[in-house]
Amino acid sequence: MKIRIIGTAEECAAAREYYSGLEKQENVQSVSISRLYPCRDSNALYRLYVEVSYYAAAESECTAIARSKPSL
Repeated sequence: MKIRIIGTAEECAAAREYYSGLEKQENVQSVSISRLYPCRDSNALYRLYVEVSYYAAAESECTAIARSKPSL
């Protein structure tokens, strides 16, 4: 799963802390977090990229849940 986070430096720091904590979960294989990048045309906003990899068993559970939802 790839996630882009945009917010103030403080908000991005909080997001970094949250996503770093996911590594402790048993179904998470790895968490990769980029450095802080300034957003274009803004002195107050930054962006942060997070990539979370789950073990195959967790992916199978997600697929089963998605398939069990009724179609629209």
